[in-house]
Amino acid sequence: MGIGNILVLAQVTAYVLIFLLSFFIVVPAGINQTNFDGNCVLFSTGTWHRNASSNHFRIDAWGDRSVCNFTIYIGIVSLMASFILAVRLSIFLCREADSSFLGAFLTLVANVFIAVMLFADCLVFTLGFKFFCRQLVLSLDSGVLRCSEADYIEWSSDPNLNTSGLIIQLGMTQFGCWSAWVCWVVVVVMSVIKLWKYSQHESFLRSIQREKDRLFGNYSQSEII
Repeated sequence: MGIGNILVLAQVTAYVLIFLLSFFIVVPAGINQTNFDGNCVLFSTGTWHRNASSNHFRIDAWGDRSVCNFTIYIGIVSLMASFILAVRLSIFLCREADSSFLGAFLTLVANVFIAVMLFADCLVFTLGFKFFCRQLVLSLDSGVLRCSEADYIEWSSDPNLNTSGLIIQLGMTQFGCWSAWVCWVVVVVMSVIKLWKYSQHESFLRSIQREKDRLFGNYSQSEII
């Protein structure tokens, strides 16, 4: 197997890993939002209320639903894009070939776009998660010392809301976001390496002209490398 095919194999492996990690984003985030009747706990504010027997935590204002929706949407985009790119490169790998310069360039653009969007989502999700955790431990007499204890506290909220597994779901989503982002950065680097290898053989403008000629059927079959 040549060096080029090894690079393609590495890309396919990374895309498959991203595909799997994307489930850690979509599934727990979707379950969490369903359990909370479509409400978003990120950036939510709440207060503790004491009664004769125990303390209860109540949500005063839910976070913006678009924050949680964006996490789910970017997870779906990551899932679909990684699957399509993995299948596409797997075909090239089976044929012991590689994509054209134009295809590699467009792949790089797509990888950079998703990596940037996912990084923004990771930051927003992490900040929203930490903000909500601070609400849980804000009161000194609440009895809650760590955010992980949120699964065991009493909530004074809508009885239709299912609060079980809240922190586990948010933690899995956060893990999936950052892990998938790291993998997208890796595939961006590999895409840059592939373009650099192409540039060793011919200039960017010449490659674009060659791809344009090929699309319009003006490129001689004997000139195709």
